[in-house]
Amino acid sequence: MNVKAVTLLATAVILAGCVELDELLDRPKPQLQPVANLTVLRTFDDDVGYAAGTDLSGARVIFASENITDVVAAANTGTQLSLLNLSVDEYLLFKKTSNSTFREGEVVIEGVKYRVLVVQDSREFANIYELYDSLVDTGYLVARGSPLGTIPVGQFNYTGTFFEALYDTSLRGDSVTNAFGTMAATLDFENSTFTLDGNTPNISLTADGAIDNSKGLFSSNTATIEDYGTSKSGRVVGQLHGQSAETISGIWYVDTVTGDDSGGGFVGTQN
Repeated sequence: MNVKAVTLLATAVILAGCVELDELLDRPKPQLQPVANLTVLRTFDDDVGYAAGTDLSGARVIFASENITDVVAAANTGTQLSLLNLSVDEYLLFKKTSNSTFREGEVVIEGVKYRVLVVQDSREFANIYELYDSLVDTGYLVARGSPLGTIPVGQFNYTGTFFEALYDTSLRGDSVTNAFGTMAATLDFENSTFTLDGNTPNISLTADGAIDNSKGLFSSNTATIEDYGTSKSGRVVGQLHGQSAETISGIWYVDTVTGDDSGGGFVGTQN
């Protein structure tokens, strides 16, 4: 083949490549699909906050995160949210009581390795995940569980585990054991009201509020937290799980402007 033929052949290949490239550029880009349907519940002045909703599997979730507004917007518009992919089976069992199972392990999210503590209700409908990394001083708190079937009729009592999120145990000198306590709640579905009491060796909470039967959520009207001997105002946000609300899970926190005070979670089952 002479030089002219080679040149013509090369030109043809380049033009063909350009046509293919043009066709690729003209093709519509795939649309990102939401990975969750979340709503911001509370934002503090440092953009730490709380959100609630469902993921694509229908699982219900309430979580606390830094940059809460951006995290929720990304998940609702198609960016994968690693917090929704946590699996209880990946963590090792280290304690079991009559109403809860406790697990621990590690997880890597966006290149950061987090310590993970998991509390699971005895019926395995819901889990609370606490994630913390001391090197970058950041953490997450996630309450996640099965979808709700129907709202039951009547009043039901729940018992389970109440705990403080120990994002940095060195700040308070606590052991992990002291972070866990008990929870007792009464949910009146006919009157759409609830009461909840939680206790650890260092923290106690008393709350009452309303149940949103249409959404399967409940939130406090008043919540008083005795935080290491100091009385503070707080908030409780919870959700219902199971065919007939057999399990509840949720998050509690001291309602300050910075979000730096105590917070934690709870999970319980119908008696």
